[in-house]
Amino acid sequence: MNMRDLFPGYYQPTEEEFAELWKESIFSFDTNVLLHIYRYSPKTRERLFDILQKVQKRIWITHHVGCEYHKNRPDVISQQLKAYDKIGKFLEDNLKIEKIGSLKKDLEIYKKHPLIDVKEIILTIETAIKEVVTTVKNDLQKSKEKHPELIKNDEFHEQIINVFNGRIGNNQDKLKDIYNWAEERFKYSIPPGYEDGSRKPVPDKYGDAIIWFQLINYAKYEKKPIIFVTDDDKADWWLKGDGKTISPRPELVQEMLAEAGVQFYMYSTDRFMKYAENFLKLPEQPESIEEAREIMIQDALSQSAQSVVYLNQTNPPIFFADSILEQMVQAANSAKIVTDNITNTILEQMKKAALPKSDFLNPSVRYQTQLIKKEPININNEHIVGAVSESELSVLHKEVNEEKLPDTE
Repeated sequence: MNMRDLFPGYYQPTEEEFAELWKESIFSFDTNVLLHIYRYSPKTRERLFDILQKVQKRIWITHHVGCEYHKNRPDVISQQLKAYDKIGKFLEDNLKIEKIGSLKKDLEIYKKHPLIDVKEIILTIETAIKEVVTTVKNDLQKSKEKHPELIKNDEFHEQIINVFNGRIGNNQDKLKDIYNWAEERFKYSIPPGYEDGSRKPVPDKYGDAIIWFQLINYAKYEKKPIIFVTDDDKADWWLKGDGKTISPRPELVQEMLAEAGVQFYMYSTDRFMKYAENFLKLPEQPESIEEAREIMIQDALSQSAQSVVYLNQTNPPIFFADSILEQMVQAANSAKIVTDNITNTILEQMKKAALPKSDFLNPSVRYQTQLIKKEPININNEHIVGAVSESELSVLHKEVNEEKLPDTE
């Protein structure tokens, strides 16, 4: 056999193979794809529903995706409704003259100027800011009053039901057996799902593994290629390099081929919409594709934020660089998909991001000077850092005493 046949997961399908995939495949969708429908603008939502309806005869979702969708749908609806008040508060808290860089301080230098009334200038700016905030809050209130009451009358839910009715897996799996199967895979970092092994509680951490198990079983039955659409960007689904997503994890492609004898491929929603435009010969709609991509990125940041909260509740503290945390909080506020509790916890982590060496050490941070001088560790502009175990801590203390500091990345 040639290399391509032996290691198919490491080779992108050819143009002809892609064309065949789109003609023959079953399209299956992750939970996040369905939930993001509630976050899209009407134009993007309509485009996705249009695509789903056009390929409806070949779509299918696992039973677990259906279960997760129904479980999480009320929260997503609630978060969208809370967005109006959150944005208003965000504007009030941030659009103050004290927040606008060093403007007030810079202006006060000219207090003694004979013809410049600094107080009047500051008052004019503050009045203008207040007027802007009031106008925006009034507009938000008007939009809130028009917001559909989706809990009582959910038109999006009805559309999803119409598209996927009769196209969902049955609940015939023994979940405890799958949990054991997943745990064994997690030990050896076999994708997908192992990244959730420490990030989520039981049984949520098994979600991706259950979906994968059910996808394989369905592929065995149908004997047709599977295209899985997901906005989960974790490395236990995707092969990545130089910060870019390259392809589905080769192990997934090869496992699907070995277990079910069919091809497997994956797209994020934005890429799925782009290729669907070509396949279905739809008018181009780049703004919808870009919006789907932005929602996916926001959701990824928010999921990371929720992981921080869970890890800090169950493990020694885990700290992020200020720059990373600020991104998370900004995304969380704009996406409206993180609770106040999560946001507050992240902010607390930011305040605690500089701790004495006796409380926190990590070799990935450039802390040589701080360690020797017993100064607080500054992790600004560094990558994500994790907590250190007691054994690692004692080793590091010994290295500091002997002035044998570890190299940093």
